[in-house]
Amino acid sequence: MQMSVEELFIQVEREHEFDSGYNKGITEGKKEGKKEVKDEIILNMLKESVDDETILKTTKCSKKHLNELKAKVI
Repeated sequence: MQMSVEELFIQVEREHEFDSGYNKGITEGKKEGKKEVKDEIILNMLKESVDDETILKTTKCSKKHLNELKAKVI
């Protein structure tokens, strides 16, 4: 059975929406994974008693975020 132009357009639009959503999910997943790795590095640096200024300079995290992670270690 052959699709009408309108049906074909709707199918292509749905596929595009799916692809866009899939790609957005992949991008967000990668971003979250990078954040988790960075937090793990910061936590390890805290456990090794690395000073705050070195952690901030090395990881480029905010002082607020560093203090939040410190609260988890203590």
